[in-house]
Amino acid sequence: MGFSKNKPIGIDIEMYSQKVVRIAGKFMSSAEEARFGMSDVDRLTAIWSVKEAVFKLFSEHHLNFAEQMEVTDLATSPKCLVSFEQKTVEIPFEIYPVNGGVIAYCIEDNS
Repeated sequence: MGFSKNKPIGIDIEMYSQKVVRIAGKFMSSAEEARFGMSDVDRLTAIWSVKEAVFKLFSEHHLNFAEQMEVTDLATSPKCLVSFEQKTVEIPFEIYPVNGGVIAYCIEDNS
């Protein structure tokens, strides 16, 4: 787990639940639907948690989960593309499995 004294962070904890399958259409883009599918509870929960963490990181922008955030990879090079104010930023993230759920963590790197 990470933290930062001088950079904004976003963190979220989600428990695995079938509910995420029912609401996936509200937070998944069509590209994510094609890339990850819409039925794997563990994968959808991880994506939901990442987007919640990113939403918290950029809370002042009131991002739309399906339209302004796109998780492009969950394993090899985990990142979420975030689009706002006519720009797109790439936010790396980490996912940690916990008993019955997942923790997602991201940090804004302005370097």
